[in-house]
Amino acid sequence: MTYWVLRVVRKIAQWLPLRVCYALAVLISDVAWAILPVQRENAIDNMARVLGRNRDDPEVRRKARSSFRNYGLYLADFFRLPKIGVEELEARVRFNGWEHLDRALAAGKGVIFISAHVGNWDLGAALFARKGYPVSVVAESFHPKKLNDLVQGTRALHGMKVIPLETSARKVLGALRNNEILGLLIDRPSPEAGVLVRFFDGMTEVPAGAALLALKTGAKLISGVIVRNRDHTYSGFLTSHLEVEPTGDLATDIRLLTQRIMDSIEFFIRQYPEQWFIFRPMWPKDAPANP
Repeated sequence: MTYWVLRVVRKIAQWLPLRVCYALAVLISDVAWAILPVQRENAIDNMARVLGRNRDDPEVRRKARSSFRNYGLYLADFFRLPKIGVEELEARVRFNGWEHLDRALAAGKGVIFISAHVGNWDLGAALFARKGYPVSVVAESFHPKKLNDLVQGTRALHGMKVIPLETSARKVLGALRNNEILGLLIDRPSPEAGVLVRFFDGMTEVPAGAALLALKTGAKLISGVIVRNRDHTYSGFLTSHLEVEPTGDLATDIRLLTQRIMDSIEFFIRQYPEQWFIFRPMWPKDAPANP
């Protein structure tokens, strides 16, 4: 059922004028805000932590609701992705910091590009690929297979290689050995196999894979986001290479580097909190503030 709904929605999104498509996306997002109480409350809790305010603060609820709307706009752009040509892509997305990417690739050991559920990561990866950068993205698979093929096939149309999260090890290492860009989203709570970090003055666990890969392979690690502007163009920002001074203890180095990554992600989210799309609990309910 989900597969056919998405196929129909994608067709409609590509057929409608962009302005109408966005208006419908906002309307549907407002409906979702009203009928999805679990996701709504999670968004409010997370936004309260980001803003450092009480969850009942009107500003917290306003920005949390805006995050729903921005996610709807992201989905509208994603459904329209097959229709977006190279000229439109380059006209709508402007990046700052290409020199950081080129410098990292010049080392010849691959680049791990870390981002978050902010703005529109798919448009950024599509622009990388269209500019000739070899890009692989690690993504969770959907079920059934035809649904996964629909979603991941949309990304592949613009030259991205999609590596399934559950079978990623060999392909990930192969991409780095070929000096490719490997895209990962790190802002996903991972209480069972993660590393403890400070994030917006609360302690949470996030995946350790990016730091481990960088330390083991020598790949350069940079972070960045692609955020929506008021006129629905996008601005991309890249950091310089993230690294830490080795301590001689791998577990400690992983924790320190992961913390460095999360600090850079926090910097971006603080500037664009309403464009952060996390509708699950990011922090445990009893998460202590960092001393």
